[in-house]
Amino acid sequence: KLLFVSNNQYKEYIKYVKVDDSKVMINYNGLSPIFYHNNIENILETKELSIIYISNPQRGLVNFLYIYPLLKQKYKNIKLNIYSSLDMYDIEDNEELVKLYEELKNIEGITYNKTISQKDLIKELNKTLLFIYPTNMTETFCNVMIEAMSCGCYVISNNIGALKEVADPYGYFIDINITDGEVPPYENFMGNEYLKEMIIATSNIIDSYLFKCSNLETHLTNQIKFIKNKYRWDKNILL
Repeated sequence: KLLFVSNNQYKEYIKYVKVDDSKVMINYNGLSPIFYHNNIENILETKELSIIYISNPQRGLVNFLYIYPLLKQKYKNIKLNIYSSLDMYDIEDNEELVKLYEELKNIEGITYNKTISQKDLIKELNKTLLFIYPTNMTETFCNVMIEAMSCGCYVISNNIGALKEVADPYGYFIDINITDGEVPPYENFMGNEYLKEMIIATSNIIDSYLFKCSNLETHLTNQIKFIKNKYRWDKNILL
């Protein structure tokens, strides 16, 4: 058998390698069991006007230097909490990343932390409104995204790799321009049109949150149920 963690991964693979389709299995990753002990009621009451970044720092963290100040101009109280470092792989952050962390920390409203335990992460996700992921990498699944979604964070990200497939029908995904022959990390999409769409999409969710719209409450409640059901290990594991 040939096992893939998303249809996107499979489709990319067969661009380069001929395979016997009868041997192919699409088997999604599962949500960590600890997230099933996390029950949220009255979601919008638990949320703060905040964004969280919890992925590898080399997957688009730098793009918040452009995105966050624009949101801060519009929403004075918005916060960005970062939990990211190569120490999750027992690798020391390089000089470029250390410089990036310092730049981000010097912006009012941004808090930078290294990685934390899943138990502590759940507490942070429960009170976070937005999981914004301006990634410049093509991902085959994205565990951190389903973790955030299972805690009621609204996802806004880029439509590359398997991200939209994994979240569908939830979240908002922005198409980005990738030039012919360009390989990740993609660096040419952070233009005015991209930023405009990012700010509009984010503002729509923030405004719904500020007005405590019942539609947003219902949407996030259904999202949590969807993620916890679709990405159960007992459904996805091979027996």
